[in-house]
Amino acid sequence: MREMGWAWQLSGVTPLAKLVALYLGDLHGTIPASTISVAKVAAFCGVEENEIVEAFEELRGVCIQIEEDENDNLTTTFPLVPYNAGVLTSERTQCSIYVIAAETRTKIGISRNIKARMKDLQAWAPETLVLAFSLAGPTHLIRKAEAAAHASLSSERVVGEWFAVPSGVAVDAVRAALADQGIGS
Repeated sequence: MREMGWAWQLSGVTPLAKLVALYLGDLHGTIPASTISVAKVAAFCGVEENEIVEAFEELRGVCIQIEEDENDNLTTTFPLVPYNAGVLTSERTQCSIYVIAAETRTKIGISRNIKARMKDLQAWAPETLVLAFSLAGPTHLIRKAEAAAHASLSSERVVGEWFAVPSGVAVDAVRAALADQGIGS
C-alpha cells in the first residue's frame, strides 16, 4: 500500500500518468520490480498504447525507474524508500509563465515547454508571435500568478488567455502577480 499512497499525492503530472502510477503501485505491493506490457496497461486504463508510452515518459525519473525491452515490455522498479510526494525534485514540479505578444493582442499563459508552445500557437496565428517575457517557478505558485494576472486584466480580455493590451502592460501584470507569490524581482 505504501507504493500507492504517494501516487495519490503526486503533483505535476497528468491524470493518466497518475492512474498509471496507481496501477503500477498496486502491482508493486509485494514485488519490487515488475514486467508488464504496454498493451496491458493501455487496456486497463482504456486508452491507446501511445498515450501509455507518454504517461510512462512523464513518470520516468519522477517516481519510478522504467526499462523497455525489444518486445515493448516495460520493467518498472519502485525505489526501496517510498517517495515523499511533497518533496519530489523534478522539472515536472516546475513550469514557466509567459507573455506572448502579437500585433493586436497579448497572451498570458503557462507551459513546461515554452518553445513548443510558441510553435503550436504560431501554427494557427496569422501574425508573427514574439515571446515578451517568461519565468520558471514552482507550478502551484506559477498557476496562482497566472490567475492573478488574468484577473487584473479581465476588463481587457479578448478571449481565453488573450488580452487587448500592449505586451509591456501584460508583462507588468505578470511581474506584479509573481511578486505577490514571492517569485522574481
